[in-house]
Amino acid sequence: MLFHEKGCEHCHGVGGRGGDLGPDLSTVGKRRNKQQIEHQIHDGGAAMPAFADVLQPDEIKDLVDFLHAKRKAPKTITPVTPAPSSTTSDSGR
Repeated sequence: MLFHEKGCEHCHGVGGRGGDLGPDLSTVGKRRNKQQIEHQIHDGGAAMPAFADVLQPDEIKDLVDFLHAKRKAPKTITPVTPAPSSTTSDSGR
């Protein structure tokens, strides 16, 4: 909820799956430790601005915990299409 409320989705997309400005964060916990994630949020880096003046320390901690837990890419949902019916209607005969 904090990820959404604080505008992280603006750059990183819904659920952190990547956006026009920010990278996909769906497996960031696999690539970065908590200290690295906290540093990125607090101080910024590359194209990301610092959020130390925008977020409270407890909000940064909650975001770090949320992002560090992201270790597996979300499963994609394949739409199910119904199989064509093998019966025909004789109602017109």
